[in-house]
Amino acid sequence: MSGRFLTLMRMELRRLMTPVGIAMPIFMLALTGLFAVLEARSAKNVDATRLLSNLISGFTLPFIAPLLGGGMVAWDVKDHWLRTLLMRPMTRTEYLMSRILALYFLTALSVVVITVIAIVAAGAIAEKEIAWNLGRFLPMLLFLLCHGYMIVLLMALLSCWTPGIFNVAMLIFWAIASASVGALVGSFKWDSAILTVGRDFLFPSGFLDAVETMSREGGDIWPHLVWGIASAFGFTGVTIWSINRMNVEGGTE
Repeated sequence: MSGRFLTLMRMELRRLMTPVGIAMPIFMLALTGLFAVLEARSAKNVDATRLLSNLISGFTLPFIAPLLGGGMVAWDVKDHWLRTLLMRPMTRTEYLMSRILALYFLTALSVVVITVIAIVAAGAIAEKEIAWNLGRFLPMLLFLLCHGYMIVLLMALLSCWTPGIFNVAMLIFWAIASASVGALVGSFKWDSAILTVGRDFLFPSGFLDAVETMSREGGDIWPHLVWGIASAFGFTGVTIWSINRMNVEGGTE
């Protein structure tokens, strides 16, 4: 990375460190810890891998990433921040990737710290042994963080084409519609090879599907990982194309 890009990333991180950006992970830590303790008390021991999947995919990641990344590109266009940056010797791609990586770094750091503290606290408060099983815990954590990158990336893509925080609403609608269509295909068109294969490509959830497969302790995760990696590269390219196509001269005066 060039010094210019790193400087831009540090700038973006400072912009994210608002009072809301600081208070929100603390609030999420309290809620996540409470959820982990309640779940630990009803089990024989604290299964770290099961808690990891439940807490990150079902709780921390779906809340933290959208709250930090709502309108991430659209607002920069509206208040002329992007246009101001482009007056300097930098490209739109550099701006975009620094914005995505800064948001992803803060999201991933918050998710990891919150989840690990919640698991340790659950074991201590419930007075039960924690079963870590690092051979599954670490790969699942890696795949969940990769899924977090996909969420941030898709929010950036949608924010290039929608105003305000509509990127979050569109992402939620996309995920719900994909799940609904997948359920309908599985129930009524399960004998259609094209539809059965196609439903897996409605939403880029390969990394999350790999985690779900690992949590069941069975199944081949490699098709999910290949789809996840391909979608990460593919949507990164589409997002870079989108930022170079959008009009940055709009906004409020």
